Amino acid sequence: MGRPSVKEQRTEEILDAFARCVARYGLEGSTLERIAEEAGVQRTILRHYIGNREALVAALGVRVEREFTASTEALFEWLPEYDRIEHLVDALFEPSLGTSSEDLSVAQALISASKLYPDIGARLKSWLLEFERLVAQELSTRYQRASPSAIAEVSLGLLSIYFSVDAFSPLQLPDSHRELASQAAWRLIRTLET
Repeated sequence: MGRPSVKEQRTEEILDAFARCVARYGLEGSTLERIAEEAGVQRTILRHYIGNREALVAALGVRVEREFTASTEALFEWLPEYDRIEHLVDALFEPSLGTSSEDLSVAQALISASKLYPDIGARLKSWLLEFERLVAQELSTRYQRASPSAIAEVSLGLLSIYFSVDAFSPLQLPDSHRELASQAAWRLIRTLET
């Protein structure tokens, strides 16, 4: 495989800088001037490699969705053949495996702006629904007597607990919050045993 082109490398550097700006200043506060300064380039370079602000936001949205999709696929491929639900819950609530604060800030900013950028909203929605489907599939395999509606409820509840814990991680809450979230997830999952 050949080396990445200068355009690909520069585009990634600019998107890295944009993500850092979004994490620090929010989407609206991430001006082209700030992004260029963070990337260490002239503002005209942003336009040359990616385009205008709309193109920058779109490129960041595509990148975030790809990263989340790849992480989700890797998680489900990693699950062993045995005790898959136990491993899934452990992976979701393991502090060292959580999403970085910067990535969370960027994702939250993009989700908040999804009405202004419907293509990004559609991409993130598609990723989230696939994640939910994969969780439901795992639960259905394990709890075969549970109704489809119970599986759907628990899948959504499990992901809601997971995303809530990650969303509050920038507050640096005590580690006990992740443990309590894991326990709440298990309490919810056990409802499928009845």
